[in-house]
Amino acid sequence: MGIKKTTTLKSAFWKFLIMLLVGLAAAVTVPFGALLLSTTFDITTYADYSERSVRDIAPIVATTPEITEIEAACRVQVSHS
Repeated sequence: MGIKKTTTLKSAFWKFLIMLLVGLAAAVTVPFGALLLSTTFDITTYADYSERSVRDIAPIVATTPEITEIEAACRVQVSHS
């Protein structure tokens, strides 16, 4: 003969609200965390990876006296894609 615990509508609502908020937070943080980890370990790259890498090598290319070899390599890359 134990005491029966009744669940009130108010407690059920708060439990639902907390579960909903935790679920929404997880639905946002898990994908962004996975993307952050995969880009950190070079599993994936960003969509503008080529633009970022061009910015990094632009000073080197600008100081290069002869660029004909780079242009030929670029044409080969473009024609194969």
